[in-house]
Amino acid sequence: MSSILRRYTNDTFDMLIKPTIGGDYGDKVIDVDGKLVKLEILDSAGGQLFKSYDHRFYRAASGVLLVYNVTRKSTFDHIGDWLKKTLKDHSSDINMVLVGTHCDDEHGREVETSAAQQFAEERGIPFFEVSSRDNVNVTESIEHLARVAKDRFEGTVRSTSVNDNHVEVDSEEKSTSKTRCNIL
Repeated sequence: MSSILRRYTNDTFDMLIKPTIGGDYGDKVIDVDGKLVKLEILDSAGGQLFKSYDHRFYRAASGVLLVYNVTRKSTFDHIGDWLKKTLKDHSSDINMVLVGTHCDDEHGREVETSAAQQFAEERGIPFFEVSSRDNVNVTESIEHLARVAKDRFEGTVRSTSVNDNHVEVDSEEKSTSKTRCNIL
C-alpha cells in the first residue's frame, strides 16, 4: 500500500513501506457537505510496466490524482503522459488533481513547486504538495477531489472539465457514474 493511501485510509505512516507493485486498494467513508460518500481508492503504482493495465482501474472513476514525487524529477516528467492517457480514456470529462509527494524533503527536492504550479495552472488542474510522513495536505487533496466528484455525481452544481490547456465550465448536468477516486 502506498504511503499516501495508507496515511489517508489508516492514518499511519511506515518509513519502511515497499513500493506498490501492480496496484492496491483502500476505501473510506467520509462526510462531504453533509452527505456520506464512500471513496474507493485504487493505487495503480504509476510504473511504466503497468501503464497498459491502468485503464481497467480508472475507466469508471469519477476522479484521478496525478501523483509524482518531488524528489524524483523523472516522475514529474511522466505526468504529461498520464494526463494525456487519462484525457484519452475519459474524453476530458474527469476531475483531476495534481499531487506532489514528499514535500517534507526539501534537501532532496528535484521538482520546484513553481514548475508544478505552472503545469497545473496551464491545464486548469488543482495542485497540492503533500507529505504522508508529516500528514500535510493528504486529506485535503483527496477530499477536494471527492467534493468535486460528489457535486458532479449529484448534478446539482456546475462542473469543470479540462480541455486542452483550459478549463470549461459546463451547465448543470446529471452523471450516472459511481463516486470513486483513483490514485495514479
